Amino acid sequence: MSDRIISPRPLPWALPEISLRRLRMSDLAEFQAYRTDPDVARYQGWKIENDATAAAFLAAMHEAPLFAPGRWIQVGIALHETDKLIGDIGACISEDSQNAEIGFSLSRAYQRRGLGARAVHEVVRQIFDSTMVQAVHGKTDRRNLPSIRLLKRIGMSHSATTGFQDQDGAQTELVFSVTRGNFSEILASDCTARKNPPTAGLITVKDRIRLPLTFDPKRMQRDLAMMCRNDWIPHFVKQNYEGDWSVIPLRGPANAAHPVMQIYPDPGCTEFTDTPLLEQTEYFPEVLASFLCPLHAVRLMRLAPGSKIRLHSDFDLAAEDGMARLHIPVRTNPGVEFMLNGKPVAMAEGECWYLRLSDPHEVENRGATDRVHLVVDAAVNDWLGAALTDN
Repeated sequence: MSDRIISPRPLPWALPEISLRRLRMSDLAEFQAYRTDPDVARYQGWKIENDATAAAFLAAMHEAPLFAPGRWIQVGIALHETDKLIGDIGACISEDSQNAEIGFSLSRAYQRRGLGARAVHEVVRQIFDSTMVQAVHGKTDRRNLPSIRLLKRIGMSHSATTGFQDQDGAQTELVFSVTRGNFSEILASDCTARKNPPTAGLITVKDRIRLPLTFDPKRMQRDLAMMCRNDWIPHFVKQNYEGDWSVIPLRGPANAAHPVMQIYPDPGCTEFTDTPLLEQTEYFPEVLASFLCPLHAVRLMRLAPGSKIRLHSDFDLAAEDGMARLHIPVRTNPGVEFMLNGKPVAMAEGECWYLRLSDPHEVENRGATDRVHLVVDAAVNDWLGAALTDN
């Protein structure tokens, strides 16, 4: 990144696999295909538009000046080989030219491949290279964990928290920022924030993988028996289940004192700590020490007899996005059915499984006893990446 301010380099900008270029009218079909996808639009600040409005927007962006203070510019992300539009990135330089805001959208078919991080990283680099901007900011709904991880991956850190209202009521928006002085010029395909693992966004794995780790079910069940009835907390996403789905936090956000906050996966959290409940057990700490990767939230999750977790997707839980959810059955029964992408996953007590839960999944306990899993959210580093890809 140069210290000398120059005029913006004309588009297109070529990158590995993709290029950043001007939007144009011929992009309308591809633009509308991903912009009208509810999963892409879910946490965006823009709203879904009809074809006529979208076409007018594409025409305006085709002619809009690049990085003009006070004006948004939207740049297309296109595949090298076909020039097909797969996403777009917006940037707006402040009136005083000291700050910039960015936003981005990417077709679901091209997510989890590092393409979004590569494109956003390049736009930030171009902003610093060709303007007087001192800091670039990205805002995202705190529920949009893939976007949060992308912003962290390109070197941004959480700088502010604000509130807003949407159709679901009061929500929280997180602001991530990077300054000119600490922005690192690392190609987006290799870049990683200091606390994020280098393999994030660079691996592709199956939706279910049994890892080469096995634990003693009886010792885990002895630790489970040490928990009190009142330690179990009902899962906070009530619409996703019927019956009794409850949680005990064993590791959670370092600043969360209350157990309810310890089970909430705060996307802005970077520091995690063991809870007193984990410290009173004997075998669970030994189990967790087997994972040679950064551990975020760790919970016991119980599904009572006759209870059901409804079909849903957790958009933040994919190894390709840098975070893997690992399931270790502590207690189960033949009546438990775990369905992932419409196919059952048979997990025995003591086994360790990676499940890509950003895909559709549901669970039902038709048995007569509780199903309890030790659930570990782990950052994908070289060790875990190798364990996943070797299997």
